Amino acid sequence: MACFQGKLLATSCSVPPPCARIRSDSMLFVGIVTDPGVVAAVTNDELVRDVRLRVDEVLAGAVLVNSEVIVATQGSWLERGHSYLIDAAGTDNGRFVLRICGASGEITSEPIAGILEYLRQRRQGKTRTSLTINVTSGDKIRHRLVPR
Repeated sequence: MACFQGKLLATSCSVPPPCARIRSDSMLFVGIVTDPGVVAAVTNDELVRDVRLRVDEVLAGAVLVNSEVIVATQGSWLERGHSYLIDAAGTDNGRFVLRICGASGEITSEPIAGILEYLRQRRQGKTRTSLTINVTSGDKIRHRLVPR
C-alpha cells in the first residue's frame, strides 16, 4: 500500500491534559446559548453560524460576565438554552471563533466537567503545575529537567 502525503486530508486531535489547553491568548468561558443563529456564511463548503451566548463565567481571557458574545461555528451543535465551555480566539470583527482541537463542549459532558474543575481550581490557585524540558541532539534526549 502506498500513500502520498499531498493527497491526505484529515485532522487529528490528541487529548492533552487540561493544563496544556490554556494558551496565552485563550478565551475560555462558560456561556448559555441565547440564539443558535442562522447561516451567516458558507466557507470551504461548510455552513458558518453566528451563535449568541450570554457569558456566565470567565475562566481565562478578557471576556466580561453577563456580556453577550457572538461565536462563529460550523454546524448546529450549539443549542438554545444549553450551557457550554467555549474555547475560542477573538477576531478583528469582535466575534469569537472556536479553536481547532479546543476544549469547547457542553458542560454536562464528563470530559468537559473535568476541564472545568481544573480551570476553576486554577483560578483559585489550587492546582499543581509542572514543567518538563527535553534537550535533544539528533534523535537522543541528552538531558531531562523536571522542576517541582
